[in-house]
Amino acid sequence: MRAMAFWVQPQGDPLPRGLLKEVMDEFFEFFPEYQGVLRPIQSPRPPYPAFFVVEGECQGLWPSAASYLKDLLEATFPQAKVRVYGKRDLPTDRS
Repeated sequence: MRAMAFWVQPQGDPLPRGLLKEVMDEFFEFFPEYQGVLRPIQSPRPPYPAFFVVEGECQGLWPSAASYLKDLLEATFPQAKVRVYGKRDLPTDRS
């Protein structure tokens, strides 16, 4: 499965916007190939969840990158729920 979106639901206080950028900066240090296709979006409504969304022509984050980002989000926001949404890779040979 390739990850297409990460949902981070705070359990109390809103997620600090500055930390969203720090998470992205740290992720891009290890996975620079995803710069320009992965971006954070924070909801303007309470409880102010954040989404990290794959955009453009990218087919999603490979499992190693998705696992790293999920672990990073859980470590950065220990009181939040983190969920990963993705799509299954389809076989290329359909004979």
